[in-house]
Amino acid sequence: MDSRAHHFGLENLPFCLFGTPSRPGLRWQDSLVDLRALDPSIPSTLNELFAVDRVAALAIRAHVQDQLAAGKTLPLVPVGTQPLHLPFAIPNFVDFYSSRHHAENVGRLFRDPANPLPENWLHLPSGYNGRAGNVFVSGTPVQRPRGQYKDASGELVFAPTAQLDFELELGAFLCPGALDLLAGFVLLNDWSARDIQRWEYTPLGPFLSKAFATTVSPYLILPEAIAAFRCDGPPQDPKPLPHLSVPEPRAWDIHLQAKRIPGGILANSNYRDMYWSLGQQLAHLRSAGVLLHTGDLIGSGTVSGPDSQGSLLERGGPFLSDGDTVVLSGWAGDTVGDTVGFGDLTNTIHASPPL
Repeated sequence: MDSRAHHFGLENLPFCLFGTPSRPGLRWQDSLVDLRALDPSIPSTLNELFAVDRVAALAIRAHVQDQLAAGKTLPLVPVGTQPLHLPFAIPNFVDFYSSRHHAENVGRLFRDPANPLPENWLHLPSGYNGRAGNVFVSGTPVQRPRGQYKDASGELVFAPTAQLDFELELGAFLCPGALDLLAGFVLLNDWSARDIQRWEYTPLGPFLSKAFATTVSPYLILPEAIAAFRCDGPPQDPKPLPHLSVPEPRAWDIHLQAKRIPGGILANSNYRDMYWSLGQQLAHLRSAGVLLHTGDLIGSGTVSGPDSQGSLLERGGPFLSDGDTVVLSGWAGDTVGDTVGFGDLTNTIHASPPL
C-alpha cells in the first residue's frame, strides 16, 4: 500500500492517463478509477476533455466523488499495475525564473554578490521557451547529456556534463477556456547541465544545457482540490505595472521537497514564496499576444526559500552521479484529514551512451 494513499482522498481525485492504450483515470487512494470503463463516451485524452474548459472534467470528477462517497462499486485499477503517462500532449513549454531566493542565490554566484538581480527582474517574470518534445513522465530515465564546456583546467571540451543538477519546481498545465486559464498542477523537474549552461548562456540564455530533459509527475491536481490553500504572495516592491498587478491571494501554500537516493533530503521549499505568481506569469505571456493552447506547460522556475535551495547549484554541489535517483514530492495541508498530495516525481540518472 502507498504510505501516502491518504494524499489521494475524495477531496483530491486528480486526473491522469494510464494503461495501454492510454485512457483517463482519477487517482483515489491506492486505485485508479477507469473513466472509460465507467462511461465509454468520455474522451480518451485530457487534451480533448479540457479542450473547451474545466466544466466537463469537473462534472465527471463530482460524479465519481458522489459515487465513492456513497460506497458504489466503480471500475478500479490498482496503482502500479498499469503504466502512467504524461497527462497531456504538450504543444508548448515555458519555464520561468520567479523565485527571488533562487535568483539572488544564483546571482551571487555569477553576478555582483552585492547586486545579484538583473535590472529587469523585479519588473517582470523572466522566462524562456523550452522543448516540449523533451518533457517526460515520472519514471523515465534521465540520460546524462554531452556538451561543450570548460573543464576544471580551463580547457574547452566536448564531454558528458560533470555538473548535472535538478530543479525543484511546480508545473501548471493550461486550459485557455477556463477563467483562470488553468487545467491543473503537477510536480516538475527542469534538469540542468550547469557547466554547459555556464559556457553557452551568453548572450541568449540556456539552450542545450536545459533541452535534454524536463520531467513531470503523472497526476493533474485540479485548482479546486487546493482552493483552501490559497494565500498571499510575498510583497512586491516596486509595484508591478498595471498589466502585471493581480489581486491577493495570488499564491498557494504547497510544500515541496527534493531528495537524492542515496543521500537524503536536499530541499524543503514552499510555492507560496514565489515572488512572481502563476497569474502574473500568464499575464506576462498574454501581454505580447502569445497564443495559449490546451496542454501548454508552464514551469514555475526553481522554488527556493529563505532556508532552502531548490537546486544543487545553489548548495555548491555535489552534483548528481550516474545511478542517483532524484525524488520530488509535494502536498498541501499538514494533517491526514486535509492533505492533498501530488505524489512523487522520480527519475534515475543514466550514463551518457558511447558516441
